[in-house]
Amino acid sequence: MENSNLKFRLVINLDSEDWHGLSTETVWATKIEEKYRIENYPLYAKGISYGDLVFGHSIGDNLIQLDSIFETSGNSTYRVLYGQEVAIKAQALLKKLKDLGCGFEGGEINALNIATVNIPEKVNADRAWKIIKSGLDSEVWEVEEGVDRHPES
Repeated sequence: MENSNLKFRLVINLDSEDWHGLSTETVWATKIEEKYRIENYPLYAKGISYGDLVFGHSIGDNLIQLDSIFETSGNSTYRVLYGQEVAIKAQALLKKLKDLGCGFEGGEINALNIATVNIPEKVNADRAWKIIKSGLDSEVWEVEEGVDRHPES
C-alpha cells in the first residue's frame, strides 16, 4: 500500500525570460495512484494551482518533473508584488482575502515581497478580485494572474 503522506518535490519549468528570471519552481505534491496533487501555492508558475492533479515522472529521490495537468482543482491563483514601504497596507488587504476564505503564501524576490493568493473554487471570486483590484488601484501592489478558473459572473 502506498504512503499517501509521502511528500514529493514537483519541478515545474518556467520561462527564465519572465520578470523573476527563474527556469524552474518546485512545489510540494502527494502521490495519488499514478498522479500527484499540488499541495502548496505556486509562487511563479502559470496555469497551475493548489489542488490540481498532475502527471509527472521521477528525476531523482522524491523529485518529480511535471509532465501535464490531469485534472484542475477549480482554484484560481494570483500573485501580488509589493515593496516594503507598503507592506502594512498589503498585509491588511491580504488579511481581508484570508477572512473571505482565500489562502496565501509569501516570499521575497529582487527586494520585493511576493504573495501568491489562492482563491478556492467555493469562494466568491468577484469579492476576492475587488480586494485584489483595490490594492492595484491604490498602487499598493502589482498583480499577475497565475490561472483564473472562476467563471465570469
